[in-house]
Order: sequence, then structure tokens, then C-alpha cells
Amino acid sequence: MLFYIIIIVFISLLQAAKALWVTILRFMGDLPEPRYATENPDKIPVMTKINKTLSRNFVNSKEYKDAEREIQVSETV
Repeated sequence: MLFYIIIIVFISLLQAAKALWVTILRFMGDLPEPRYATENPDKIPVMTKINKTLSRNFVNSKEYKDAEREIQVSETV
């Protein structure tokens, strides 16, 4: 009985590890994203999309705008 429980746990861990590995490969751009029939195909890697999103969020942040204003004020003085 214990043997069967160990096998079930082992198989579950293997499936979880495989899912995690596929996710990591997709995140790094080594494995393409799955395509669905309703999607328009694009060739933009995931890291590029993430970088674009983070950059946009940073530029719109309050801290960035405050720092930009301080630089402009210091340049005019």
C-alpha cells in the first residue's frame, strides 16, 4: 500500500516539475507560447513584452515623475 502512495506522489512531482520547466522555458523565450485558433500570431518574445510593460509602469510612476521634475528644476537654476 505504501509503495502505491509513493508512486502516486512521485508521478505528481514529476508532472509538476515538467510543468514548471515548460513555464521557465517559455519565460526565457526558448519555447514558443502555445497558439490558439483565435489569436493573431506574433513573434514578440515574452521577455520583450515584460520589459515593455515594466518600463511603461516605471515611466508613469510618481517617483519617476518627481525625480524628473527635480532634474528640470536643478538644470534651470
